[in-house]
Amino acid sequence: MSQITLKDVAKEAGVAVSTVSLILNNKGQFSQDVRDRVYEIAQKIGYIKSPSTPSGARRFSEHVAILVSEDIEKDFTWNVFNRMIAPLETAIARERLYLVVIPINVQQETKEISEKIAASKAKALFSFEYANPELFQELEEHGIPVIVISSSTIRAQINSVCIDNVQGAYDGTKYLLSLGHTQIHYLDYLRPDAQMPLNDRFVGFKMALEEHQFNIPEDVRVLVDESNMNELQRKLKRLVQRTIPPTAIFAHDDYLAARVLVALQNLHVRVPEDISLIAIGDMLDYNQPFIPRITTMQINNQLMGKLAGEMLLERLKNDQTGIHILKVNQQLVERGSCLKIPDKKKFARFVQEKNAEERTQEYHIGVTCFSLNLTYWAMWAQAVWERARETETKVSLLPCLSATEQAAAIRRFISQGLDAIIIGPIDGTNPDVALAAKEAMQAGIPVVVSSVELEGVQVNCTVRCDNLKGGELAASYLLDQIGGEGKIALIEGSWPQLRIQGFRKALNSATKRFIAFEAKCDWSREAARDAMREALRLHPDLKGVFAACDPMALGALDAIAEAQQQRDIVIVGFDGLPEACVAIYNDRLRATINQAPFEVGTKVLDAAIRILHGKTVLSSLLVEPMLVSKQNVIETTLNMLGLMPQILHSIAEISEEQRLLHTEHLRMDTESQIAIFLQRMFLSSAGELQEIDGLDITGFTGTPRKIENGLLTGIGDMTTHSLEGGLLMLMFQTEIHTLIDHGPASPVEFLGFLRHLIADNTAIMSAVRPIPTIFVRAHQMCLKIIGKNNLLLVLRQDGEIEHCNAYELRLSQESKENFDEIAAQATIVLQPDEGLIMYANSLIDSENQAGEPYGAERLGEVARRNWTRPVEEVKQAIFDDVKRHIGNQTVYDELTLTVLKYAIPYF
Repeated sequence: MSQITLKDVAKEAGVAVSTVSLILNNKGQFSQDVRDRVYEIAQKIGYIKSPSTPSGARRFSEHVAILVSEDIEKDFTWNVFNRMIAPLETAIARERLYLVVIPINVQQETKEISEKIAASKAKALFSFEYANPELFQELEEHGIPVIVISSSTIRAQINSVCIDNVQGAYDGTKYLLSLGHTQIHYLDYLRPDAQMPLNDRFVGFKMALEEHQFNIPEDVRVLVDESNMNELQRKLKRLVQRTIPPTAIFAHDDYLAARVLVALQNLHVRVPEDISLIAIGDMLDYNQPFIPRITTMQINNQLMGKLAGEMLLERLKNDQTGIHILKVNQQLVERGSCLKIPDKKKFARFVQEKNAEERTQEYHIGVTCFSLNLTYWAMWAQAVWERARETETKVSLLPCLSATEQAAAIRRFISQGLDAIIIGPIDGTNPDVALAAKEAMQAGIPVVVSSVELEGVQVNCTVRCDNLKGGELAASYLLDQIGGEGKIALIEGSWPQLRIQGFRKALNSATKRFIAFEAKCDWSREAARDAMREALRLHPDLKGVFAACDPMALGALDAIAEAQQQRDIVIVGFDGLPEACVAIYNDRLRATINQAPFEVGTKVLDAAIRILHGKTVLSSLLVEPMLVSKQNVIETTLNMLGLMPQILHSIAEISEEQRLLHTEHLRMDTESQIAIFLQRMFLSSAGELQEIDGLDITGFTGTPRKIENGLLTGIGDMTTHSLEGGLLMLMFQTEIHTLIDHGPASPVEFLGFLRHLIADNTAIMSAVRPIPTIFVRAHQMCLKIIGKNNLLLVLRQDGEIEHCNAYELRLSQESKENFDEIAAQATIVLQPDEGLIMYANSLIDSENQAGEPYGAERLGEVARRNWTRPVEEVKQAIFDDVKRHIGNQTVYDELTLTVLKYAIPYF
């Protein structure tokens, strides 16, 4: 029967081996239930004696200890320890020895660790991945044998069982060479505290290359910080973008290799099709289904445990005095992450095929974002452009200044039939932008949103910085800087943000309430300055400030400078803008959170391309934020400055057509705002028109999604489609009011003066615009239409409908003398209960799913059927019928309609 070990007890109890050891040695803090369960199972399976067993029948007589890091269960070295411990226990059990685990903090003083070993009263000592020559020499002198079990070669004279790192890296590299790889890079940890294994493995790697007489480039070894995934991805990106990229990567261990695999997948580099991957192993547990399959030089942990146990028994038996160092070789285990290159002659073709991957079809992607005057969006756009060049993807970039303009840009992309649309929302809560994105999805165009989540629509993918984590980073740093106590001011933006949620979440985990002052600003420096003034007035003992963006953080700094505060108030911003970095360097701002715009921009285009290729993309992709403080501000700023020439170059590459389109959007938006302002100033209000005896009038303008009811908008849209129309309307209204106050009393003379003024003004402006003018007489209504307006139908008392399309009138200098004739042609006389409908082309041109237009005939028929009802109900009946006709079709132009009825009864 095999010996029962700690691992057997741990497996039955469902706990760690170290937990069993601590409980059986009456150490550690565990619940009574766990302690009782461990003791019960240990007694049941015979690892320890039961209370009823005579004392002389104790199973083991003495024990030995093993030093293990107390953080081992948080580290992948736990897999190594777990595989090694069972054969070790089995070996020493032959001599009635059992094992006690002593958890240590490797940063502890030697004296503290020595006291723990003495308290254990162990006969001998193993040490797992921990070497302390002075301590171990002292223990040896006191008769306690020490054996170190390590993944690195121990340079000091200590009895040890270790891995032959040189052999493992050498054989692994030879394996890659045998597959035809000549472009191999070595990825290593940037870890000054672990130079031995790092150097040994790299030595074996170089030995294999030198045997093949390769010239080893200086940059063949790439050092990375395993905790910084963004840095790892940046360095791998530079590698794979070389003219001759690597065909294989040798990683220091399979834990690093797994992170390399993820980074390569993010870069859309395939393993092993594009790059082969091998590592020293096995830190990972390949029995788990979620662990990626990586070819490794496998470490025989079971053999290491067995050899260590046998070495100890030999020393106890023979009183060995010499130093023994046993090295365990590594064996190749193929798991499919390496691929053979057929021959060296085909290597160039291999490179070309790799670079041409997924470029067989050129896609055209529309991109819209905020103004490139903002540093974040400039860097983001640069990343999009750069990635577009790499993938030979055509990109149309439209920076916008307002959500309205951005919605129009999205709809323009839809009308152009682009393959995909990327949106960097100006306002993630704007319903029109969300609606435009939804329309794109309904049209079968993939939509990827970047940097800000877009509310109200489910898009294909959202790529953004993990702002929730960024807020947590800011809170953690701020609390640390203020000593964990004191008042904090929170300056938020004008809409909810994940960064604020993260900040609050981190604060809520603390035991004290910190936020003493809160203010919502409009993301501006000025608003934050005002808020900070109030915060200082109410809380002169304020210790810290978190601002949801860098401009607001700088505004808070301005207020503190104004108040001439002598105290050091810690301020943390969010964005990582250049001006914030300068403030950090000058010791004014304490820190900011960098949102990694370059990484976000790269990933957002990659996501769009993957979707177009039919590949699966997660609905949300997060990029790690980075805290920027005095320690790393110079490096961050230099990285940012290095991108600026490329950013400026990319901005200059925006086509002339795109710049003109952007300018046209701005002009139209400005003109529209001015026209609306003018019509609200001068057009007759609904109340004023309805005071005219016999006039019943209403109207609407808008799309089927959003209708602006109200007479003012309805008539205004008919007369002020542009600034030109607005100015013409303004002059017309001014002239009418002047003639009413100071002109002739005779209607004939009044019209005579008016016709000349209108003709003069329209000739000066070279304008051709419709100007409907309404004159009311007793028992009838006379309308004179001046200009061009063929979108009119008249409803008569007998139910007849007149479609008026003959008024092709153009005012010019010559028309001044013929005004009476023109006016006569354009005169419509209405009798009581008769009326007319003015409408825009877009209404009758609206198509259903079969492509059939609504048409003027259908408009007239609906109006006729409902004409006996009030004009408001007539208007609603028409609008409802248009909506039924359109169905789910998208209509981008506004539908404008004005309904007028002469309602004076017969005398």
